[in-house]
Amino acid sequence: MPVFDNQKWTNLLQLARSGRIAPVYLFTGDETLCRLRLKELSRCLHEQGYLLKELEDEEELFHELSSGSLLGIRQLLRPDPPLSPGGQERLARMVRGGLPPGLCVALFLSGPGESLKKAARDKGALIHLRPPGKGRDRRPLFKEEALRLASAWGKTLGSGALELLYQRIGDDLFALATEIEKLALAAGPRREISKDLVDELTPLIKEESLLGLAETITTGDLRRALRIIHRLLEGSGLPALKILAALATYLRRLLQALCLLEEEGLDTLPSYPIFSKTIFPKLKEKLPEYPDLKGLHPYALYLLLERARPQRLDDLIEIYLQLAETDMALKGGSSLGYLTLENFVVTWARKTGGIR
Repeated sequence: MPVFDNQKWTNLLQLARSGRIAPVYLFTGDETLCRLRLKELSRCLHEQGYLLKELEDEEELFHELSSGSLLGIRQLLRPDPPLSPGGQERLARMVRGGLPPGLCVALFLSGPGESLKKAARDKGALIHLRPPGKGRDRRPLFKEEALRLASAWGKTLGSGALELLYQRIGDDLFALATEIEKLALAAGPRREISKDLVDELTPLIKEESLLGLAETITTGDLRRALRIIHRLLEGSGLPALKILAALATYLRRLLQALCLLEEEGLDTLPSYPIFSKTIFPKLKEKLPEYPDLKGLHPYALYLLLERARPQRLDDLIEIYLQLAETDMALKGGSSLGYLTLENFVVTWARKTGGIR
């Protein structure tokens, strides 16, 4: 296969979707861009029936390659962190000799690795990605990625939408991918993602971090939740009480969403397009009874209902009482604000998400 760059990336995905899967996909160049494309390739191969397996070290990778694919299951192996020079040479030899059927490796190469590059170019796919523009200005890359991602969803960006997206999330391309997906789904059958829709659904990055914190807690991902708290307190300088207030808002919404689900007898939810056409019009009449849900965009409400569905009402009420105690402790001038907030987060994660 040829060396694939930004312009040829779509061709590579088309080859994969047609069944022409390379045994190895080696990404080089801009790390952020490469890791974004790695995620995109993983989704593409998953659609082709490949099971993604993320590996924590190179020995695990070589064990998988030596064992072969069990029971005929096709697997995409993604080692992280990057391979050592010795690991690169070892993988290059295996690629040249032929990987076991049903196994595919995708990885980012941060060093020279000429032997592995040659093996990937000869036997698999070598992807070299560089951002457009010059110097440290990432805006050309942001624009290119935004337009490409929107096009992949069959959408265009309306007047002012791209500029507002950049103002809201800055150079964060991972946040951009998430936002474009959210906006594309929320736009429904409309081809254009408008500036008004961006304004409604894409908050400033600090607000997004607060929302991300609450959602992370409910999934039980405690380590990530604590990292977000540290970043908000130390990096963004937000006071503990403001973080707690944002968590209180989200918790109230969860409670009301769960009550709404029970009132309407909704044990499961369909896909968003069906929800927006069949269920939301009925729920809209009930929303005035739920002040924290009233005014939410249909897609934002859909995500909240999905998050609330596995929760138990008694657990959420208990967490809300714990939140009130935490609020009083912080307002009482506790000198251990971080630990007080951290203790509340641990309690919430244990109750509703199960710590992992």
